[in-house]
Amino acid sequence: MINGAELALTEGAEPVNALALVEKSLAPAAAPNIGMWLTELAHITAKRNEDADSATLTMAAYIKRLVAYPGDVVRQTLQEWSGKWFPTWGELKEILDARSAGRFAVRDALNGMIPKNAHKLPAAYEKMDAEMKAQWLRKEAEWARRSDPERAADLNEQADRIEIEARNQSIGA
Repeated sequence: MINGAELALTEGAEPVNALALVEKSLAPAAAPNIGMWLTELAHITAKRNEDADSATLTMAAYIKRLVAYPGDVVRQTLQEWSGKWFPTWGELKEILDARSAGRFAVRDALNGMIPKNAHKLPAAYEKMDAEMKAQWLRKEAEWARRSDPERAADLNEQADRIEIEARNQSIGA
Protein backbone atom coordinates (compact mmCIF):
# COMPACT_ATOMS: atom_id res chain seq x y z
CA MET A 1 0.00 0.00 0.00
CA ILE A 2 1.52 3.34 -1.10
CA ASN A 3 -0.23 6.56 -0.17
CA GLY A 4 -3.55 4.71 -0.23
CA ALA A 5 -2.79 2.89 -3.50
CA GLU A 6 -1.79 -0.73 -3.80
CA LEU A 7 1.46 -1.65 -5.56
CA ALA A 8 1.25 -4.87 -7.52
CA LEU A 9 3.66 -6.29 -10.08
CA THR A 10 2.45 -8.24 -13.08
CA GLU A 11 2.86 -11.99 -12.90
CA GLY A 12 6.46 -13.01 -13.49
CA ALA A 13 7.82 -9.49 -12.95
CA GLU A 14 10.93 -9.31 -10.81
CA PRO A 15 10.94 -6.70 -8.03
CA VAL A 16 14.70 -6.26 -8.55
CA ASN A 17 14.13 -5.24 -12.20
CA ALA A 18 11.28 -2.92 -11.25
CA LEU A 19 13.47 -1.43 -8.54
CA ALA A 20 16.26 -0.80 -11.07
CA LEU A 21 13.83 1.24 -13.18
CA VAL A 22 12.64 3.22 -10.19
CA GLU A 23 16.25 3.81 -9.10
CA LYS A 24 16.99 5.29 -12.54
CA SER A 25 14.15 7.74 -12.00
CA LEU A 26 15.79 8.77 -8.71
CA ALA A 27 19.22 9.51 -10.22
CA PRO A 28 20.51 12.95 -9.26
CA ALA A 29 21.51 15.59 -11.76
CA ALA A 30 25.20 16.38 -12.14
CA ALA A 31 26.37 19.15 -9.81
CA PRO A 32 27.45 21.42 -12.71
CA ASN A 33 23.95 21.19 -14.21
CA ILE A 34 22.37 22.07 -10.87
CA GLY A 35 24.78 24.99 -10.56
CA MET A 36 23.75 26.21 -14.01
CA TRP A 37 20.03 25.99 -13.12
CA LEU A 38 20.61 27.82 -9.82
CA THR A 39 22.62 30.53 -11.56
CA GLU A 40 19.88 31.03 -14.12
CA LEU A 41 17.32 31.25 -11.32
CA ALA A 42 19.49 33.76 -9.45
CA HIS A 43 19.52 35.99 -12.53
CA ILE A 44 15.75 36.08 -12.94
CA THR A 45 14.74 36.53 -9.29
CA ALA A 46 15.41 39.16 -6.68
CA LYS A 47 17.93 38.14 -4.05
CA ARG A 48 19.49 39.50 -0.91
CA ASN A 49 22.74 41.39 -1.25
CA GLU A 50 25.65 38.98 -0.87
CA ASP A 51 29.32 39.30 -1.54
CA ALA A 52 30.89 36.86 -4.02
CA ASP A 53 32.13 34.50 -1.29
CA SER A 54 28.70 34.25 0.33
CA ALA A 55 27.03 33.69 -3.05
CA THR A 56 29.49 30.88 -3.79
CA LEU A 57 28.82 29.27 -0.41
CA THR A 58 25.07 29.58 -0.93
CA MET A 59 25.28 27.86 -4.32
CA ALA A 60 27.48 25.10 -2.90
CA ALA A 61 25.05 24.53 0.00
CA TYR A 62 22.07 24.31 -2.37
CA ILE A 63 23.90 21.94 -4.75
CA LYS A 64 24.93 19.71 -1.83
CA ARG A 65 21.29 19.32 -0.84
CA LEU A 66 19.79 19.15 -4.34
CA VAL A 67 21.85 16.10 -5.37
CA ALA A 68 19.74 14.07 -2.93
CA TYR A 69 16.71 14.48 -5.22
CA PRO A 70 15.88 13.12 -8.69
CA GLY A 71 17.57 15.27 -11.31
CA ASP A 72 14.48 15.84 -13.42
CA VAL A 73 12.51 16.96 -10.36
CA VAL A 74 15.26 19.41 -9.38
CA ARG A 75 15.44 20.81 -12.93
CA GLN A 76 11.66 21.18 -13.17
CA THR A 77 11.38 22.79 -9.73
CA LEU A 78 14.12 25.33 -10.40
CA GLN A 79 12.98 26.13 -13.93
CA GLU A 80 9.34 26.54 -12.91
CA TRP A 81 10.06 28.77 -9.89
CA SER A 82 7.87 31.84 -10.33
CA GLY A 83 8.41 33.65 -7.06
CA LYS A 84 9.77 37.17 -7.03
CA TRP A 85 12.58 36.18 -4.65
CA PHE A 86 15.23 33.50 -4.94
CA PRO A 87 13.74 30.54 -3.02
CA THR A 88 14.81 29.63 0.47
CA TRP A 89 16.01 26.10 1.04
CA GLY A 90 12.81 25.41 3.02
CA GLU A 91 10.64 26.45 0.07
CA LEU A 92 12.54 24.23 -2.34
CA LYS A 93 12.69 21.28 0.06
CA GLU A 94 8.93 21.34 0.55
CA ILE A 95 8.31 21.23 -3.22
CA LEU A 96 11.02 18.65 -3.90
CA ASP A 97 9.83 16.35 -1.11
CA ALA A 98 6.25 16.51 -2.42
CA ARG A 99 7.28 15.90 -6.03
CA SER A 100 9.65 13.05 -5.13
CA ALA A 101 7.58 11.33 -2.45
CA GLY A 102 5.75 9.00 -4.85
CA ARG A 103 8.96 7.70 -6.40
CA PHE A 104 10.54 7.14 -3.02
CA ALA A 105 7.39 5.39 -1.78
CA VAL A 106 7.38 3.03 -4.78
CA ARG A 107 11.08 2.39 -4.26
CA ASP A 108 10.49 1.64 -0.57
CA ALA A 109 7.62 -0.73 -1.40
CA LEU A 110 9.76 -2.56 -3.95
CA ASN A 111 12.61 -2.75 -1.45
CA GLY A 112 10.19 -4.50 0.90
CA MET A 113 9.56 -7.16 -1.75
CA ILE A 114 13.25 -7.93 -2.27
CA PRO A 115 15.25 -10.20 0.02
CA LYS A 116 17.69 -8.25 2.21
CA ASN A 117 20.82 -9.51 0.44
CA ALA A 118 19.54 -8.52 -3.03
CA HIS A 119 19.71 -4.69 -2.63
CA LYS A 120 21.86 -2.98 -5.25
CA LEU A 121 23.05 0.58 -5.59
CA PRO A 122 22.14 2.59 -8.70
CA ALA A 123 24.81 3.02 -11.39
CA ALA A 124 25.05 6.77 -10.65
CA TYR A 125 26.33 5.93 -7.17
CA GLU A 126 29.68 4.74 -8.52
CA LYS A 127 30.28 8.10 -10.21
CA MET A 128 29.76 10.09 -7.00
CA ASP A 129 32.60 11.40 -4.84
CA ALA A 130 32.79 10.29 -1.20
CA GLU A 131 30.82 13.25 0.14
CA MET A 132 28.00 12.74 -2.36
CA LYS A 133 27.94 8.97 -1.66
CA ALA A 134 27.59 9.59 2.07
CA GLN A 135 24.88 12.18 1.48
CA TRP A 136 23.02 9.86 -0.89
CA LEU A 137 23.21 7.00 1.63
CA ARG A 138 21.87 9.26 4.39
CA LYS A 139 18.95 10.35 2.19
CA GLU A 140 18.27 6.69 1.38
CA ALA A 141 18.36 5.92 5.10
CA GLU A 142 15.91 8.73 5.78
CA TRP A 143 13.45 7.27 3.28
CA ALA A 144 14.06 3.65 4.35
CA ARG A 145 13.55 4.47 8.03
CA ARG A 146 9.77 4.30 7.58
CA SER A 147 9.59 0.92 5.89
CA ASP A 148 12.83 -0.78 6.93
CA PRO A 149 14.53 0.68 10.06
CA GLU A 150 17.22 -2.02 10.00
CA ARG A 151 18.23 -1.09 6.45
CA ALA A 152 18.19 2.59 7.43
CA ALA A 153 20.67 1.88 10.22
CA ASP A 154 22.90 -0.07 7.81
CA LEU A 155 22.85 2.79 5.29
CA ASN A 156 23.78 5.32 7.99
CA GLU A 157 26.66 3.09 9.09
CA GLN A 158 27.89 2.89 5.49
CA ALA A 159 27.74 6.67 5.23
CA ASP A 160 29.70 6.98 8.50
CA ARG A 161 32.41 4.64 7.15
CA ILE A 162 32.68 6.59 3.89
CA GLU A 163 32.99 9.90 5.74
CA ILE A 164 35.65 8.50 8.08
CA GLU A 165 37.61 7.08 5.13
CA ALA A 166 37.41 10.39 3.29
CA ARG A 167 38.60 12.30 6.39
CA ASN A 168 41.47 9.86 6.91
CA GLN A 169 42.50 10.22 3.26
CA SER A 170 42.42 14.01 3.45
CA ILE A 171 44.55 13.95 6.60
CA GLY A 172 47.02 11.56 5.01
CA ALA A 173 47.16 13.55 1.75
